Amino acid sequence: QRSLFGTIIWPQGLQLEQALWAASAGLWTFLLFFSRYFLATKKQGQNASDWNYQISAKNLAKTILLSVLSVAAGYGIVWFANFFFNSNFSLLNYVVRFPNKSMILIILRYLPLFGLFYFANAWTQNIGRMLNDRKEWVNTLLMCIINVFGLLGVWIFQYYVFSKVGKVPLNSARVMQTWNFFIVQCLCTVIARRIYLKTGKIYLGAAINTSMFTTIACSHTMTLLCHNWWF
Repeated sequence: QRSLFGTIIWPQGLQLEQALWAASAGLWTFLLFFSRYFLATKKQGQNASDWNYQISAKNLAKTILLSVLSVAAGYGIVWFANFFFNSNFSLLNYVVRFPNKSMILIILRYLPLFGLFYFANAWTQNIGRMLNDRKEWVNTLLMCIINVFGLLGVWIFQYYVFSKVGKVPLNSARVMQTWNFFIVQCLCTVIARRIYLKTGKIYLGAAINTSMFTTIACSHTMTLLCHNWWF
């Protein structure tokens, strides 16, 4: 069946809300980064060629393949647990479940939306905010804190108001959906950073985070049965 508030192309309503928020945050992040570059840092002598953003078609294909294989290897463990023990991996409201063929079609549709966020996030944390004179663990810790700071603000606002007036100011279901993001965002930050240090580019880490998060998110909610790409 189809989720409430979903569309034909993006049938999972709650995931569509999160995906649109993520895509908007990614676009806003890129806008702020490049505005700062053209208005300030470029005049200070920073050159865009220092970002090491260029990638050949061959290496791009390898990056996509490696990200798919990495996530597939992790889901091999999920399949094993489900097939032999009829179990899955759960954390709060977050369930890592092996996707069926209908979910794969849905996952592919959500990838571009979540990808905007994870590529923007990997770009800014590895190119825009990491300082060479800081210890590496300090850099990574600061980025983990920054990535969950907004969520902490939402939680504090939600439950502080509840403790004072007895009613929540925000939709409870939507706030509960963000609980798992605290761990997910920290984990994705570490993955993107460690792979960037190994490869010198943001693409592999961002692709793995996008594929991993989108697959987990779309596979544990109500879905629309899809028989082809568009319907």
